[in-house]
Amino acid sequence: MKIEKEKDGKWYDIETVIDDYCFEAIGYIPNDNKEVKYTIDWEWLYGELPVGNYRLLKNIDSQYISIEFNVASTDE
Repeated sequence: MKIEKEKDGKWYDIETVIDDYCFEAIGYIPNDNKEVKYTIDWEWLYGELPVGNYRLLKNIDSQYISIEFNVASTDE
């Protein structure tokens, strides 16, 4: 898993807050709708993300899948 931030139409890797990390290789089984749903906690690896446009990339079977998301200000 990695997170990239969009700036001026290009995607850039986000630096991690720790250097020595790893992930468990967990298998997920799709439901009847062929969907896999789970929660990803990235704060331990990336810290709190500032306002901006991001995408999360996950390597599955030697190819990346991605989902774009936005971090917005909660100030009123």
